[in-house]
Amino acid sequence: MTNSINQEELKSFLFYELSDDERQTVEEQFFEDENLFYDLMELENELVDGYVQKTLSDVDTKRFENSLKMSVERREKVANAQALNTFITEENEALAATVYDLETVEETPTFWDKITAFFTLQMPMMQYATALIILALVGGISYMAYDRIRLNNEMAEIKKQQEEQERIRQREEELKRLEEQRRQNEQRQQELQNQTPETNLNADIPNNKNDELDKLKEEQQTIEEKQKQLKDENLKNDKTIPPVQKKQLPQPPKPTIASITLLPTLGSKGGGKIEEVENASTVVATLQIPEDVKSESFTVSLNGRAIQSNTKPKGNSITVSINTKNLKPGVENNITITGNDGRRGEYIFKLKN
Repeated sequence: MTNSINQEELKSFLFYELSDDERQTVEEQFFEDENLFYDLMELENELVDGYVQKTLSDVDTKRFENSLKMSVERREKVANAQALNTFITEENEALAATVYDLETVEETPTFWDKITAFFTLQMPMMQYATALIILALVGGISYMAYDRIRLNNEMAEIKKQQEEQERIRQREEELKRLEEQRRQNEQRQQELQNQTPETNLNADIPNNKNDELDKLKEEQQTIEEKQKQLKDENLKNDKTIPPVQKKQLPQPPKPTIASITLLPTLGSKGGGKIEEVENASTVVATLQIPEDVKSESFTVSLNGRAIQSNTKPKGNSITVSINTKNLKPGVENNITITGNDGRRGEYIFKLKN
């Protein structure tokens, strides 16, 4: 954690417990120390995971829930974390149950036998879960690398603009100083011009006056040339450098996992509506099984292509994860579950345009 601000202060910032002035002070530190911003993002992810997994203290849980009322993005982040956590838990339970059913050896396998069986099991469920985990890891790492580069570029551009604005401010200050010097110069020239020989007892005064007037005129010309140069520089920068926008923290990445619950459009619980889903990379769908379907296991198909087999329901629902890479926005997608007794359920969803 960066020394300029401690973790409790970052928590107060994330929980919206700071005043406007205090928040502005913290935000200014983000632009001075980019590592502090990444610490903030890491802490928020830890708080979200802790809230979903119920590992936060009672005090932090209450503070976190209060902050959810003020942040739509954080509510979406919690919803996706809960959906992903539920999906992983159910997949692990299904995998554990399948491994248990396949045990045919009377003697108790050793620990290493279990590890070997887990990683060499050629099951569709295992292959599917492994592929999904690898895809999520590769995609997450790639996006984090891209997002860090993007944030670094944005912060470098903001810093560059701030430095240019500071140079403009300094030129404006210099212009004010030169204007005041020019005004005093003109005033002194006027005073010298108004002097008459009778008011001066020293005979050398006229020569001295003329010398001083010449010197003042030279200074006046130098001042005016420098003023013109500074004004030209400011005018040029006004045309080429966009104004620095109000400091805003980069928004966290939008969720790439959408979770939905689908009711069947066929069966005794038919009549389910066509659900529209945000155009995410993965859709985790919870399929409510019709009441008249009592099968023990199901085959799940998407648009006529089987994506899961021998799937056992949990309670009265089945959870399925769908990669939307090959799905077109605005087009209806049909999910069908077919039980081992031949009874079916059908569900429809489409991605938003």
